[in-house]
Amino acid sequence: MAVCGYFFIAYFAFIQYGKGRGPKINWKNHFIELLVVIIGISIAFSLNNWKESSKDKKPEKRYLQNLLSGLERYTKQLTRLRDTSAYVLKMNKGFLNDNFFRNRSYSAYYF
Repeated sequence: MAVCGYFFIAYFAFIQYGKGRGPKINWKNHFIELLVVIIGISIAFSLNNWKESSKDKKPEKRYLQNLLSGLERYTKQLTRLRDTSAYVLKMNKGFLNDNFFRNRSYSAYYF
């Protein structure tokens, strides 16, 4: 908005005073002021974008940390379950290989 204001001021000053008449406009000064305004607005937009992007990353980081801790917990549980299942399977194989069942009929043990 300020950029357009500078151009309108310069344009109307040129029309009002005509070519070569009236006070001289310091174009170098106006150009420097315009450049400062443009740079200031660009910096403000950059800072705002940086702030918004850092806000968006906080929940994402928290979500990923929770996901990682959950996966670690489930991995420990599955490892424990695998070890327990291997132990139970080993005990069942030993139980089935026992001579107690080989020499007797199963019907005697059912009521």
